[in-house]
Amino acid sequence: MTMSRWTVAVLVVCSVLEAATVRAQGVPLAVLGDSITEGVQSGDANDGTQPSSYAKLLANKLGLPLTLPLIHTSPLAVVGSADGRSRITPALRAANLAVSGADVGMLLRARADATIDTETDLVLSPRRQSQIEAAEALRARLVICWIGNNDALGAITNFDHLDASQLTPILQFAADFHEIVGRLKAAGSTPIFANISRVVDVAFLMDRQDLIRFLGSDFGLPAGSFTTLAAVAMVKLGLANPAIFQDPNFVLDQNEITIIRNRINVFNTIIRNTATAEGFAVVDAHAAFR
Repeated sequence: MTMSRWTVAVLVVCSVLEAATVRAQGVPLAVLGDSITEGVQSGDANDGTQPSSYAKLLANKLGLPLTLPLIHTSPLAVVGSADGRSRITPALRAANLAVSGADVGMLLRARADATIDTETDLVLSPRRQSQIEAAEALRARLVICWIGNNDALGAITNFDHLDASQLTPILQFAADFHEIVGRLKAAGSTPIFANISRVVDVAFLMDRQDLIRFLGSDFGLPAGSFTTLAAVAMVKLGLANPAIFQDPNFVLDQNEITIIRNRINVFNTIIRNTATAEGFAVVDAHAAFR
């Protein structure tokens, strides 16, 4: 059963009210996550895109302050690189802690350092902390944490190595997510979590009909299998031979798609059971995105 935007809003407001019982110290709101929370659009996160992240829009609706690590960019800059990108206010310890590309393990252990050469450094500086450490220091009364998409998405975006091997191992995911929940609880925060959407539905994957539409032929891509937008673009631009659509490295077959879907289901069960065991809300992004 899908969750309407009004149901999601009610969950958020209820959690805000519950957070009012938490001791008053700390900022009202902090957010943890990956690119969708940082505010990535069109391959970059910057002062033009970050204020339009769902987290900032939601904070505005709730009337809660959410400071952003605003990034100045340049025409050729891309998210994930510090080349041509810099913090507008380097000394600001922002409350949007989300870092593009982060998975559950990185949320715990990827720390910013004194050399600003990664996305983690850009977002979390001037801290020398990970996302979870920064959240603990902020002692936010309400924390929105949407993490886990990249624990599955790598099996899709590695366009020349498509074999589902990039999925995070289940036991590691469970241990890391359990630690995230426990540490936010210990910090006195009331977190709201969201689960993982079905990444095999993203438009980056393309099937036989897409090949016919964009290239004029399916080049023998089996029914039920997928290749990627990157591979299609390479063939379209003459940078690769259509034979790559017969190369297992460039194709996700039905068995690999099933593996990815099943792993996402397991991850979502872990998210739901771990969070709800502590009485914390979980937004069903998986259903909403369908």
